[in-house]
Amino acid sequence: MKYFDDEILKNLKFDAKNERIPIILYKHTIHPEIENFAMVGLINGLYFCGFENQARWVAKYFTGQIKLPNREQVDAEMRLEES
Repeated sequence: MKYFDDEILKNLKFDAKNERIPIILYKHTIHPEIENFAMVGLINGLYFCGFENQARWVAKYFTGQIKLPNREQVDAEMRLEES
């Protein structure tokens, strides 16, 4: 079943063969090209603590309490996830 249209999947660099982390997000959570979109639960490491931290971070981001770093830094970190 497909949840996102092809344009969103392209932005997320979706890879159906990657069962662990099939999409590329900044900090495994937010994509700067997709407004009002975040995923919680894609993480390497301490799972439940990580999920809670992702949820808190996303809530602060969506309420304007925090901002993403400059776009160059976000893009650089996302490129690291691709390799």
